[in-house]
Amino acid sequence: MIRHLFPVTAALTLVTGSLCFAATSRADDATASTSTTETRTHTESSGPDMRVVGGGIFTFGVSYAVAVVVGATSTHQGDSDLYVPIVGPWMDFVDRGGCPQNASCGAETGNKVLLVVDGVFQAIGVLSIAEGLLFERSTVDTTTTSTQPSVQITPVEYAHGGLGLAAVGRF
Repeated sequence: MIRHLFPVTAALTLVTGSLCFAATSRADDATASTSTTETRTHTESSGPDMRVVGGGIFTFGVSYAVAVVVGATSTHQGDSDLYVPIVGPWMDFVDRGGCPQNASCGAETGNKVLLVVDGVFQAIGVLSIAEGLLFERSTVDTTTTSTQPSVQITPVEYAHGGLGLAAVGRF
């Protein structure tokens, strides 16, 4: 029976001996080496959305400038209404009247379509400005810190020359 226990005893002796000669350290010096941390910040800001306001100012400004130029250069009686912002194109549309007799209606139909397009773009510009000023913009980033579970086993030296193992971990 002793012969059968010799390989086991030899293996245990080698393991115990290697632990005795291993570098020793205190248990509280050991740190978890496989932990990872992921951090995201949480920020919440609110206020007018200046991108929408700027887009609305640009849209309204371009469409109103086109209307003013047409109103200043046209000889048609209703085109003087184009100086009035937002409702000017609609007033001019109503005052346009019908097609002249013995003439093509293509030009007049084109003018009416352009008045509608101009009126729509002026309205979109004003609505965009109002939306940007009235509705607040908020940006939300979340903060999460997570640590992966880890265990580290370290040889330690106790008082009065005792040796042992210490397990340090995060769960």
